[in-house]
Amino acid sequence: MPHVFTGSVTINGAPAPDGAEVTVWVKEYDGPVGASIASGGNYSVLVHQHGTASFGGKTLIFKVKGQDTGETGRWERGGATVLDISLN
Repeated sequence: MPHVFTGSVTINGAPAPDGAEVTVWVKEYDGPVGASIASGGNYSVLVHQHGTASFGGKTLIFKVKGQDTGETGRWERGGATVLDISLN
């Protein structure tokens, strides 16, 4: 079961434009483990576990338009988290 993250997404204090990409990364991976497109200043992204290694307790890194937001979250099987993210 994936973990869902949802919330608002802003860029320089304003709602992110529709179509702005939100990606979620695990430090040990060379590509995103989840991706979403902002709509109405909000996002919702499912983060599925990849491969056989557990994501349990791993720190997830959130990026907007390819830039690190400094926001992080923790993966839990079947979890759901409201996390507002901002790119300054």
